[in-house]
Amino acid sequence: MKSPQISQMDTDFLLVISLWQPWATWVMWGWKPIETRTHARFASLMSKRTGIHAAKRWDDRAMVVSAGYLSHRQRVATLNADHARGALICTGFVSQYSSRLTSADEKGALIECRTPRTGIWIQDIETFSPSIPMIGRQGVWKVPFPLTSTSNLRESAKSADNLK
Repeated sequence: MKSPQISQMDTDFLLVISLWQPWATWVMWGWKPIETRTHARFASLMSKRTGIHAAKRWDDRAMVVSAGYLSHRQRVATLNADHARGALICTGFVSQYSSRLTSADEKGALIECRTPRTGIWIQDIETFSPSIPMIGRQGVWKVPFPLTSTSNLRESAKSADNLK
C-alpha cells in the first residue's frame, strides 16, 4: 500500500465515507474491495479517489457476519490489530458501482448479498501513516484539499462541517 500523494489531488476537496471498525481496516488492508449499502448514495463516488474514515464505533457483529468469508489467519490478524478509530486511514479509487450485488460479490464484500445491496469497488488503496484524527459523518462528506502537510489536513478537518 502506498501513501497518498496529497499534492497530486486534482480537486479542492476529498470525498470521504466513514466505516465502522473493523470494516474500515479490512478496506485498507485490501480484504474488502466491495463496500456495500442498502441505498444508492455511494454511486456519486464512481471514478473518484475517496477517503476512508475509520469511525470510533466498533461493529460487534462484524466478525460473525464476515466469518464465512475471512480465513482463520485474517480473523486472528483482525483481533490482534490496533485499529484506528475516529481517523482518516486511507484513500481508494472507486472503479465500479453496482445497483444490485449478487452472491458472486459476497467474498469481496465480506457479507451476504442476497439482501438487496448496492456496492462500490475500491482499489488502488493508499494509506495515511499515521492516520489523521477527525470526526466522521454519515453519508458522503468532504475534507478540503489540496494541502501541503498532514498538519494542514488536521486543521482543515475541523472545518469540514461547513462542507456537508
